[in-house]
Amino acid sequence: MYKLLIVGLSLLSMSFIVSAEETSPQPLPRIEEGLHGSAGLLAFARSQPYKGMNGNLLLLPTLNLEISDFYLRGNTTGYHLLSFKQRAAVDLILRPRFVGYRADDGGEAFRGMHNRSDSLHGGVSANMQFDSLKLNLDALTDLLGKSKGQEVSATVGNAFRLDNALSITPSVGLKWQSEKYTDYYYGVTQQEASLTRPLYKGKSVLNYTAGLNVNYLLNKQSHLFAQFEYERLGSEITDSPLVEDNKIMRFYLGYGWRF
Repeated sequence: MYKLLIVGLSLLSMSFIVSAEETSPQPLPRIEEGLHGSAGLLAFARSQPYKGMNGNLLLLPTLNLEISDFYLRGNTTGYHLLSFKQRAAVDLILRPRFVGYRADDGGEAFRGMHNRSDSLHGGVSANMQFDSLKLNLDALTDLLGKSKGQEVSATVGNAFRLDNALSITPSVGLKWQSEKYTDYYYGVTQQEASLTRPLYKGKSVLNYTAGLNVNYLLNKQSHLFAQFEYERLGSEITDSPLVEDNKIMRFYLGYGWRF
């Protein structure tokens, strides 16, 4: 059974949990200098690959802000380091990663396991745009030393404008996670091993991703958006005795108002 969490506006200071982990819907197009952005409300659902753990359903406030070269976009805080005629950019980014777990939430399969902590990742994000085609490359490392791991992701998407209000952007990508990352979140240490849960050492992994973003402009200041993300996990993760599913799915549905 999914959990329902209502998160207060105080959480905006640390952003919201989307990708999260991965990505969040982009703000409305920039039309003026100075402080500007959008605010709204987002419903977010995510599945869990772990045995005995339910997915999450959350209702969250959203906030996107831009001022000069600094920005807050969903769960990502960034600074434009380099920009090339608005066709390419290199940014420094910070992104919280809410991928840890509490052993008590996993029932019998996790009895005797230690908790795994969420963390904060930081690194470089490179973006390029060729007409409607968009390329993104992120290289991040664990800044808090929880997993001491790294993650590199590459995504390509193509925007299709169906009319003046409706646009869709399908995308595909690859996500590489280091040995330390997978070992921390999916591994089983010698102290945690049991007769039904053997010792497991995580290895570096390559996951495949696909997504679909839908954006509908209600008027010049507000829009509706929906986003679906599918991540196919590599065998280096699914072979773990903690894992029962080979995929993670995320779904976002929200409203944004521009100011």
